[in-house]
Formats: sequence, C-alpha cells, structure tokens
Amino acid sequence: VNLVSFVNKVAEKININWEVEPKEELIGGRIVISCSGYQKELHDQLLKECLSKGNKAYEMMYLVPPSLVERDGKKKHFKETARFSEMNIYLWDGTDSDLRTEYPTELNQHRLLQYESCRGLEGWTVVCLDFDQFVKYKMETYEEEKVNELALESFDEKRDRFVYLWSLIPLTRAIDTLVITINDKESKIHRILREIYEENPDFIQWIE
Repeated sequence: VNLVSFVNKVAEKININWEVEPKEELIGGRIVISCSGYQKELHDQLLKECLSKGNKAYEMMYLVPPSLVERDGKKKHFKETARFSEMNIYLWDGTDSDLRTEYPTELNQHRLLQYESCRGLEGWTVVCLDFDQFVKYKMETYEEEKVNELALESFDEKRDRFVYLWSLIPLTRAIDTLVITINDKESKIHRILREIYEENPDFIQWIE
C-alpha cells in the first residue's frame, strides 16, 4: 500500500494522469531516499531485511543511468563496480548489452541493469541509483515524434509527459522496499521527493 501511495503521489506532483488502485490488504512497504549516495551501512541494513524475508541477494535489484556506465573497448560496465566490491556487494552486471541476453545464475549476486532495461522486471528491494540523472538523460535525449496531429501541446509539454511517464516505470519495480538516490539537490525531482517525504514521514526515510 505504501509503495502504491508513494508512486501515486509522485505522479500527482509531476502532473501525470496516472493512478494505481492499491490492494488494502497488502499493508506495508518502505521508501528510502538518500542524498548522500549509496553507502555500506544502508546496504547492510537493506540486505539484512531482504534476507530476513526469505529472499536471496538476487532479489535486490539495482538500476543505473547511462552516467554510471562506462565503455571499455566494446564492453560496457558499471562505473562503481570496484567501490561496490569494497562494500562486499557482488553484482551481476547487466549494463553490457551482451549480458542482457543471459540470466543471473548466482543467487548471492545482486542484479544491476540500466533503467532502460527495467521494464517487466521486479525485485523485493529495488535501488534506483542517481534517479535524477536518469530523468535528466531522458529530458536531454527526447526526440519529438513527427505525426500529423493538432499542435495542442508544446514540445516541452510532450517531452515532460513522456519523460515523467517513463520515470514511473522504475519506481514501480519494487515489491517491498524502494530506494532512491539523488545526485543533484537542485533538481526538480529532489524538490518533489522532498515534498512527498515531508508529507509522509511515517513510511519514507530521508537521508541527507
């Protein structure tokens, strides 16, 4: 219920006509928003909670924007692999297009994919890294479709509607716990999430 309520509130704040009806008997759900990145203390807490519900590490999924992916020759990989390894976070890195045709086989590995690949996937706990950077990327790369229609919407209106609708997809991948990290405290997404947190501190945790 809390996860559905949160995403509905995000949609309302960004003026998207989108609402999901929660199943009231499915109580609970937790949202964590961090402005200080993804740190070991937070990870250890999340993993412990995930495992305590009978899940494996596989059920913790990470989503990343292109800004956290780098190319090494023909291969792509997650930029912060070394830092995550130092925190004992073992990843199946699906940011490489070659790996996306395969599937994780190690239950002690967390899945990590680009936001663009998250449609249809889910996890008990989902961590949206640098979510604001993903929104920024979608804004900057949006291309208006050339269709014969009345110009009832401006380019900016079409772009915002497309991008914000897309942004709701990663926010609906979590079953129990949704974690969002924000890179730019001056971004519109930061302001919106801060407003929602202040209105709902009972089930949203804010880490400054």
